[in-house]
Amino acid sequence: MIAGFREPSSGRVFIGDRDVTRVEANDRGIGFVFQNYALFPHLLVFEIVAYGLRVRRQSASALARAVTDFLWMVGLAGYERQMPHQLSGGEQQRGWAVLKDESEEATTVVLRVANSAAAYAAVSLEGVDPFSKSRKVLLPVQSFGRKVDLVVSRDAFGEFPSCEVHLYADQAPTLTVFYPGVPDTTPEFTTRGAMDAYLDRVLGAAGR
Repeated sequence: MIAGFREPSSGRVFIGDRDVTRVEANDRGIGFVFQNYALFPHLLVFEIVAYGLRVRRQSASALARAVTDFLWMVGLAGYERQMPHQLSGGEQQRGWAVLKDESEEATTVVLRVANSAAAYAAVSLEGVDPFSKSRKVLLPVQSFGRKVDLVVSRDAFGEFPSCEVHLYADQAPTLTVFYPGVPDTTPEFTTRGAMDAYLDRVLGAAGR
């Protein structure tokens, strides 16, 4: 309503001293980001995950395996035929958590991913600025067991609007997963135990 996408049934909307009740959304100067901004509402979960791979012209067999592997990693195996509106908020934004510290500098962002049938041997994380095309290695290549927590300071994540998780079956990345930034509803925790319990719960069997 503040952004102008819906009109109030009564009363008026002010931004500061300015009455914007009848001002169009594009003239209000308000930024707006949808909670599920990374999802295509008209596509099945399988097709959402497959979208970037289709753009890269992956073969049908490689695409199907990559999508299956990734959904298993985030505890969504079996959800391939679901639509986004059929997923809970936690299912839409899997594996993310913030571990808070007394100082902002020591607060970390955690992305937990699981390894489908030990399909991948290593993993790395890279920050990407799609505007300047600059890149920065946030986490170098590290071994990948049944699961791994990718832990980066929140300040480091804040430098880049998006990131890429690279998964390696051998020397070169086999699969790259793109994230348009940390979800704005990512839960925050003050203890490692509480965070681990949450991530184990949302990832299910894949994360344990």
